[in-house]
Formats: sequence, structure tokens, C-alpha cells
Amino acid sequence: MSGAPDLVIEIISPATAKIDRLDKRLTYQRSGVKEYWIVDPANQSVEVYLLENGILELNNVYSREDSVLVHILKGLTIHLKKHLS
Repeated sequence: MSGAPDLVIEIISPATAKIDRLDKRLTYQRSGVKEYWIVDPANQSVEVYLLENGILELNNVYSREDSVLVHILKGLTIHLKKHLS
């Protein structure tokens, strides 16, 4: 099996935030990753980027009270309150 994964989830820290939000996102975009999540434990948020016309664009930012639809896996929803604390 070769190629990019369909979904990448990064858990960031203050030390890696810039790299994850810019450098890695652009690398994943060039590789064709369809969905990229940035989990920020400090802010208790999840940023979801979706590949649209070759660009990983911010789709939504979710807080710990939200539920996030996994776009590449129809019918799967992650309830953040259970996972962000």
C-alpha cells in the first residue's frame, strides 16, 4: 500500500503549533490528504481542514462541547466532550 492517508490527526503543543498549522498542513495538502484535524488540548478545540480543489481549507473549528462528523467515514461522529478534558 502506498500514498497518503485519507485522514491525519495532529495533537499540537505550543512548541509545535506553527509547524502543524502551516508546514505540515502544506505537506499533507501536496500529498493529497483528504481530511486533516488539528487537536489543540490547551484551547480544547479541534480544527478540521478538508481538501477542496487541491487545497486543505478550514471547514470548521469545534469546541469541547461539540460533536465532529468524520467526513471521510460516513456516519461516524466523534463526541469531543468524551475525549477533551
